[in-house]
Parts: sequence; structure tokens; C-alpha cells
Amino acid sequence: MKCPQCGAWNQASLPRCFRCGQPLSRNDSVSPDWRNDFAGEDSREKIIYDVDKSEEDVNLKDEGDKLAQEMQSLRERKLRGQEMQRDLRGMETRPYSAKVAGRVQQSTTRRRYVVEDMDEIRQPSRRQRRASFAENLPQKEPVQRIDYDDYHAMGSTSSYTPLNHEGKPIHSLYSDDQPVRAIQHRQFRPMRFFRIMLICVVALGLTLGGLYYFKLPPFSLAETEPLQNRVEISTSIYDDLPAHIIRIPAEDGSEIYIKELHTTGIAIGGYATFEVPDYKWYENLTDIEDAIYTVTMTPYLKTSTGQQRLMDVLHFDIEIPLSPITLVTPDVLYVEVNSRPKYQIQFKVERGSTVTINGENYSDLVSSQDGLISYNATVQAIGENKIVIECATKYYRKNVVTMVLYREPQDILLELDDSISERWSGDENVMEVTGTTLNKATIRVLSDHKDLDTSKLLSTGTFSFKAIFNRIGTNTITIEASYPGKKTTVVNFDVYHVPSAKNYTPKAWPMDAYNYTQYLDTLATRVRTTTIYVCKGTITEILSDSPQRALMETGTPTTSRLVLLDNLSNDTWAVGDTLRVFGDAYGAYDGKPWLIGRYTYSYKP
Repeated sequence: MKCPQCGAWNQASLPRCFRCGQPLSRNDSVSPDWRNDFAGEDSREKIIYDVDKSEEDVNLKDEGDKLAQEMQSLRERKLRGQEMQRDLRGMETRPYSAKVAGRVQQSTTRRRYVVEDMDEIRQPSRRQRRASFAENLPQKEPVQRIDYDDYHAMGSTSSYTPLNHEGKPIHSLYSDDQPVRAIQHRQFRPMRFFRIMLICVVALGLTLGGLYYFKLPPFSLAETEPLQNRVEISTSIYDDLPAHIIRIPAEDGSEIYIKELHTTGIAIGGYATFEVPDYKWYENLTDIEDAIYTVTMTPYLKTSTGQQRLMDVLHFDIEIPLSPITLVTPDVLYVEVNSRPKYQIQFKVERGSTVTINGENYSDLVSSQDGLISYNATVQAIGENKIVIECATKYYRKNVVTMVLYREPQDILLELDDSISERWSGDENVMEVTGTTLNKATIRVLSDHKDLDTSKLLSTGTFSFKAIFNRIGTNTITIEASYPGKKTTVVNFDVYHVPSAKNYTPKAWPMDAYNYTQYLDTLATRVRTTTIYVCKGTITEILSDSPQRALMETGTPTTSRLVLLDNLSNDTWAVGDTLRVFGDAYGAYDGKPWLIGRYTYSYKP
């Protein structure tokens, strides 16, 4: 319908002009003049003329006319249905884009075809430009593009006849006899696309996983990583020596040859396993000083088919341990020695080790049973005396230990004889002491003693006396030497005194309820005099092992009397042991008596 105000063509169903909004009058009884020009066109039979090779024309009926008429009828019913729905919703139809007159455009919102005036052309869209390009191609039948869904709505056919805005057929843009072909455009469906992609990813994952599981080279994912990242190396012990376990991945049945070890291993369970002591890598080297040694291992792969190839060279670090040296006497590296010119040093090494002390070889002194070696060091009164011990053990790097024996410088020489022991366990608490000093010097014994003899002091510079030990345990002997014009020399010498069992046990007091209380009330006196007690009871707890320290229950089922005991006897205690322990007072701990156990005997309550 043409707008009486602006002259724009509108659909007959529109109440107003889509261009200027002018109300349109509907007079269905009056037909436009141009319709009369085409009156009876639909009723006449369409004839197709074909010329064969003999240049004779043949009249053929167009079989597509009947189908086109059916499609036209379906299209008209569809348009009427859309108009009825729009009227029911009370919605106003949106204006459509203008197109070239005589051409068909599909609406993006309503899927309708409209014919617009040539003067109302707007900027064509990308889809419109494509359709225009296809229509302008040189071909017998012009191409008309329609939507895929509209094509199926009109029926599955190879051609159709488009309609104008009043429902009349438009046979062709270029010819009145040729129908316009329909070209299908499939709509993009995201869900279908994602489903296809998901199926592809799952299939690929299953394929690669199967190849990896069955280890099918060269598609195995593990083989894409360097061998250094896939090999497994862990520490172990081999014949009491440090070692490493090396697991190289390979196909079952393959042989792995290690060049440096001259060893071949067979892969089982996906790995060829080698357990190698660490010394195998450096046993032929000399003068190893670095604690860390980098191992280079060259493996060769020999498959079940007989092929052999060089694998990646492997590297890993190992620690070379020091030759073991265990100090026994003294158990520290710095000792003050103020009394004697000789001091005995004891330490342990591995059997067969090479030992040098201050540059001299003492390997023959190493015990073949436990590796113990004893050495009498000369200690001069010059301050620090350094004792350098070097130990070289097979499969270890050299170990060097420096011990310092300090002896204070003396203006007046004062030394005790080497025959004097540092431990005294005689029947009496008296030990004889002899020594040497500068002749004509004056000797004084500052600790408890008796029978001092200096008769030979003027001739030989020797003297002697008997030291009295007032306590069980460590007793210090103090001697002083003086001479006119020289600095006085003082020497202290410690002796660990423990009486024998027959002299020790008879002096013990029972740790009963009364003495338990008295011990705590007179603690200072008991410790000073090292009072001896006997404890009868059960070991309830072991607190430490070196030295062994334990709690003993000496009370009754109704009254607890716990005693803390340090085990310096020749026996080893265990929880649950019922014992009779003789010990001397040492102190108190957490409100409990603390004793030093000297002798242990079994006990049956």
C-alpha cells in the first residue's frame, strides 16, 4: 500500500506508514491499478520451450508450477497466522529495512519478505552484499538467498517462487519464466560444536593414555622428558657403607649397561635397578679433599631386538664421608693438664686405617679387634701442646683432628709421677703420691694429706705424701712449690675415688620413709659427706641412656617415694627391674633424692 503523504510503499497489514507514521486507509474492495496488469497471469498455463539437437522445439509443461503454487499457499497462510498473532498481542510491527524494489529480503526478527521502493535504499549489510554478489554472477538462473529455516518451512524443494508484499508471486528478477533457486545457510549451533570438540578431546586423551600405559614407543609421553628427570635415585646402605639405588626407566626385558661400573641390568617392571656403593665411583682416586663428588654415569640401552644405543648421560652428587675418629680419653679436644709430663690419649678408628700422630706413623698400635689406639702424649709446661691426629681409611676421605693439651707455663718445675692413677678404688681412702720439683724448693700440700716426706728434696728434688680422700667421687690434690725469686707454682690433680664393694656397701643407710625425709631436710650435709644409701625398689622410668638415668619407686602401694639414680655401675637397668642399688648422695631433683648408683644387685621383695 502506498502512503498518500510521503509516497512510501507499505505492507497492506500495517496500520500506519513505517516512514512518516501517516494512517493508512484499508479499502480491500478496491484493487490497485497495477494488479489489473497481472490479472489472470496465475491462471494461465506456463509453457517451457526446449530446442533439441535437431533444432525442433518441444513444448514442456513446467512441473514446478504446481509446487510453487502450493508453496505460495503455505506462505499466505503463514503470513495470515502471523498477523492474527500480532493483533492478539496488541504489538506494533517493527519497520523493516528498505531494499531494492523487486528483490526479497528476510527480516532478522520476523522472518518475513518485503519489497521496498528503489528510492529508499539504505547501506546494505554484509549478508546483503553477499546475496547481491551471487545474483550478479553470470549464470542462467539468478540466485536468491533465503534463510535455512524459512526454506524448510516452505517445503524441501530445489526451487520456489518468492512473493511480493501482497502475496503475489515474483517469478524472477531477470525473467518472468525462471524460478529463483533457494540456497541453504546452516545456522551455527554452539552446543553441537562443543559436543563434537569434547568427543574429540576425550578420544585423543584415551588414545595417548593407552599408548603411555602400554609403553609403546615413540608415542610414550614419559619419553618426551629428559632421562635425568625420569631416573630415580635414592640413598641406601651396602655392607655398612653408604650407597645409592639407581632406577633407570626402560622397556621390560631391555638391558642397561653402565660404562663406568662395567655392569649390566635387566629392566623389570619398567625399570633397570642398580645398587652401587658410593666408593665405587671414587675408589681409584687419590687425595680426595672435597666432601661432595659429582658422579657421571653413562648408560647404554640394549633392547630385546638386539639394538643398542647411547642414552642420556646422568649426573648426581654423593657425599664422601670422613674417616671415623671417636675420642675415648679425653672425650673433648681441649684439656688442661697441670700435673704430669705424660698424658694418655685413647681414640677409636676403623680397623686397617692408617694413623699418624704429629707426623709419625702409629698404625701398628691400632687394635685389630675394636680399632682402639692408646698414645702417651708428652705435655710440656709451655701452654698449649697440640696433638694432630690424621686418619686415612679405605673408601673414606682423610680426617684430621687437632687436640690441645694445655699446661700452664711454670717458673718452678713441679710434676707428679706417671705411675699415679686418676682413679682409686683401694680398701682405704688414702693414696700415696710422689713428685719431682726444683731442688732446694719448698713444697706444701694444700689438700688433706698425711706423712709428707721432703728428705730427698735437696739432693734429687723428689718428695712424697699420702693423700686422704674425704668424699666418694672426684677428690682434688693441690700441691704448691716456691723458690726465692721465682713465681710460685701450683698443681691440681683430680682423683676419682670409689671404695671397693666390701668397704662401700656396709656404710649404706636404708632409703626408708624416715631417711627419705631426713635426706631432703639435711641435703647440704648429705652431699658434702657423700652419705651412702641403699635403695630397694622397681625401675619405673628410664630418663636417659648416657649416662643411664632412671626413676626407682622405693615406697609402698599406698605411699610413693621416688628416687632419681645415675647408673655408674657395671650393669644396665631396664623398666620393671626390681633391684637393690647402693649409691651416694649427689643432690635433689624436683623434690626427690638424687643418688649416684655404684653397685647393683638383684632384689626380690
